[in-house]
Amino acid sequence: MSISVMYPYVFFLLLVRCLSFFMTAPLFNQRTIPGQAKIGLAALIAFLLAPLAPPVALPKSDLAFFTLVAQEILIGLLLGFTAMLPIWTIGLTGRLIASSMGMSYSTSISPLFPETSPPMGQFFLQFALLIFLVVRADHVVLLGLKQLVELMPPGRLLSDVMTVSGDVLVGRILVFTDRLWFVSVQIALPVIGMILLSDLALVLISKAMPRMNVFAQSLPLKVLMGLITVLLSLPYFWPQIAQEVDRAGQQMLLLFK
Repeated sequence: MSISVMYPYVFFLLLVRCLSFFMTAPLFNQRTIPGQAKIGLAALIAFLLAPLAPPVALPKSDLAFFTLVAQEILIGLLLGFTAMLPIWTIGLTGRLIASSMGMSYSTSISPLFPETSPPMGQFFLQFALLIFLVVRADHVVLLGLKQLVELMPPGRLLSDVMTVSGDVLVGRILVFTDRLWFVSVQIALPVIGMILLSDLALVLISKAMPRMNVFAQSLPLKVLMGLITVLLSLPYFWPQIAQEVDRAGQQMLLLFK
């Protein structure tokens, strides 16, 4: 095949991969970014990566072509989902803290994601995205796309290029998901513990002064204790949060290796 025929074919497959990747990848999946900008950036990345792809043969049938397109969509979604898990970990931490503080019912529309979340959850999500930019994890993610062009070349079936089985791939995704819950609870544990101690103190107060409306006093006390604990514990968890966010690009490469 001539290069003039192969290049548009490889470019199109990479464009599909990049567009599906932007649907789930951190920072790029924000609804504040216009769709035209996402399409333009995906086209630019596909244009730069297409010459790096190894030569492949054109599909022999329409079914084979649509199979390869669906495969590129799946690869892009999985890569973005895997890279987004560390960000969701920090966001889940904020949700756990908000729930323990009694702020889970105070939800608002997130300017970054198409969902409603507590203010504390939005704070931790935006904090995680800020760290994502500070540690230059976005560069690592884009470099990961380049390396995956060589590892998972467009135009070839996964069964021909994958070095791991489907069971191992699913197992790795489950391991990454399990880590999400473990790290979230670990970071939120100081706040949850402090709220629990304040609840125990209120129980003792209610026993000593039965006429006191403890429930009315507990809500502002939980919020105050939670905010103080977050401010005091956040500097200690800063290295762990930065390390977790930095795993975004690493998990992308580990998924298919």
